[in-house]
Amino acid sequence: MLFDKFQIQTNINGTGLNTGAEMLTRITDGAAGPAVIDLGGGNSITFQGVSVNYFISSDFEFF
Repeated sequence: MLFDKFQIQTNINGTGLNTGAEMLTRITDGAAGPAVIDLGGGNSITFQGVSVNYFISSDFEFF
């Protein structure tokens, strides 16, 4: 599956994230199977029909 680039603010919600490799450590498969990205501060993104294995570090760009 191909994605456009995800643009994420550096240090989003005080997480200290600034690389795609670091972002990959924040992705888990949720209880029902979809991938969930933990953005810190109680914020997350859930991707229905997508598992953690679909993501690679170059999917993420930081600004």
